[in-house]
Amino acid sequence: MTDYRNIADEINAASNIKFDCSPQDLRVIEQIAVRFYEMARQFGSVVDVHTLQMDIATCHCNGMPLLLWQLLAAPSSDFASDVSGIARNINRRDGKLMNGFNPRFALLASPRCS
Repeated sequence: MTDYRNIADEINAASNIKFDCSPQDLRVIEQIAVRFYEMARQFGSVVDVHTLQMDIATCHCNGMPLLLWQLLAAPSSDFASDVSGIARNINRRDGKLMNGFNPRFALLASPRCS
């Protein structure tokens, strides 16, 4: 596992984005990124695992805490929707999600229409 704590400390010093995930959360985030990478690879897409890990950690630690274990275990369609939505909608300057995106596996998810 890559140690993102040093990278996160450097980014924290230069921005308002927090990376105060627990070591356990970081391990699950890594597993989420690897699962998404494998899914994307099956469809011929290229995904940068490290960028994806940072995007998920940014989301999780900056106002949209995620139910990480539930996300990791989610059905493929829900999993792909949440992870790709986070990657597309994360604001890397402030760590917030844009465009009204609300992951299904967010701790504070708002109700969805069925």
